[in-house]
Amino acid sequence: MWRLLSHRLSFLKCIPRKLFLQSLPALITTTGLCTTLLLATLPARAQVQNLITFDDLNPSPNPIVQNGYQGLTWTNFGVVNSQQLFNAIGPNGFTNGTVSSPNVVTTLRGGMASIDSPTPFTLDSLDLSGAWNNDLSVTLSGFNPATPLFITQTFVVNATGPTHISPGWAGITTFTILSTGGTNAGFTGSGPQCVLDNLLLTQQGDVSGAPEPGAIPLLAGPITLILACLCRRRRI
Repeated sequence: MWRLLSHRLSFLKCIPRKLFLQSLPALITTTGLCTTLLLATLPARAQVQNLITFDDLNPSPNPIVQNGYQGLTWTNFGVVNSQQLFNAIGPNGFTNGTVSSPNVVTTLRGGMASIDSPTPFTLDSLDLSGAWNNDLSVTLSGFNPATPLFITQTFVVNATGPTHISPGWAGITTFTILSTGGTNAGFTGSGPQCVLDNLLLTQQGDVSGAPEPGAIPLLAGPITLILACLCRRRRI
């Protein structure tokens, strides 16, 4: 690119100093416009809210939430079609905890589950409930290994319906859920699994494309044209 510019501007020596100074304001204005156009082609970073409902997932034949879903890394999460589960076994916390039908996700075997992102995000809100237990203790933690940031908070939820939680944790890259305790709500199943639906994150995203490879030489064209006209004027 720079070699191309050097070649195009090699004729500068043909322009008299006085003529060049007289044309300098126009040259500066043109340069400013070209710079503005170039900056407008650069990718911008924006904060984009992303509501993850899990309703686009297919729990059959593999109920595991796969890495890469919504651009995130998922560990120990499974997806459940709550309506199908109700039809199979009757009342349960998965169905009661559904905010957007038909799917929810759950912490498998009641162990810790985590979500990791390559870039920092804000944990805006989520809906939690117990799969089988009332008075279930759910500990949420958010942290960023690149900073000293570490946040944790424990909530008590039930299997009778979802609890809407709005942590508002900004700048984290990892989010974990661990559910323990509680008492069976009278359902056929048992265990300390937690049910999650409608996860709202604020993530970073590109709102414009990257500049075209030829953008910079192209924007240099108007400047070269002005200088060429000045050189021609001298010859005349």
